[in-house]
Amino acid sequence: MHSMRFPVCRILIASIAVIFFLSVPALADEMIPTVTHVFFEKNGLPYNESVYFTVRCYGYRCSGWDCRPPPDGFNESGTPAPEMVFSFSATCPGYGCTIYEPYYLNYRHIDRCNLAGETGGGNFSIPDFSSTPVPDCQELMPYMIGKANNQYYNTTPEYEQCLNGTYRQSELCDQYVTECSPVTDKDCGNWIIDGRYVKDSDRSLVCREEADRTRDACDIYLKKVDPPTMIMWKDTNGREEAARRTCELRFTIPLSPSSLNETPAGLPSKKSYGSPIMNGLCTVLRFFGRECE
Repeated sequence: MHSMRFPVCRILIASIAVIFFLSVPALADEMIPTVTHVFFEKNGLPYNESVYFTVRCYGYRCSGWDCRPPPDGFNESGTPAPEMVFSFSATCPGYGCTIYEPYYLNYRHIDRCNLAGETGGGNFSIPDFSSTPVPDCQELMPYMIGKANNQYYNTTPEYEQCLNGTYRQSELCDQYVTECSPVTDKDCGNWIIDGRYVKDSDRSLVCREEADRTRDACDIYLKKVDPPTMIMWKDTNGREEAARRTCELRFTIPLSPSSLNETPAGLPSKKSYGSPIMNGLCTVLRFFGRECE
């Protein structure tokens, strides 16, 4: 019996697609759990004071699958007019801090990124430091199968063998299908075997359900991966899951007095209140978008 429905092939194609999208994050419409280690240096030495910084990236938002500039997004010279298409802010309390920015960059073309920072020594800026906010990253494959409640597993040869057996079992269920006509039967689709339209019968459905139960039982051959053995990522609510990418950002704070005294766009001007306690309190308030009077 020759069928136009091939469960094993469909699963193989789906697996290839999953691997492809995992290996090319920019094409997958998802946020990738990313752990980034940030290092600020000054005068060739690690900078151990707190730094509040904002990264802003400029380019255009994509129009169409090939990421063309929007029709009305050109300037007089005929080149795409830059706009801010991505930004994030974070605070590094000391040298070598960790942030959990996922860098959702889908549907964006980025040409350049700027950094504006604030430290105890004043404000500074690093214009055009990169053409991407994530210049140095490493993809992680800490697990192969993820389940609810932060359960992670890797497959084994025994699991693959068990799984393939259930696919063959599902194929054998095709012998119980029944012939149908798409003209007179609304439940008859485009499934064709040996030139005949067919659909599942009660018997073939029972057969497939049994194969599905057997497939679920294959999980006993999975090898569990414990979260403490992986790099974990935190979302904005503090929930953890396994990271799938680690990145590193390194910045050098400029020594130019003008760079340290100017207030970059988007950062509040810094006032002195005489008292170290008041200055510290006002710094905290600024991080939450408030200002001291």
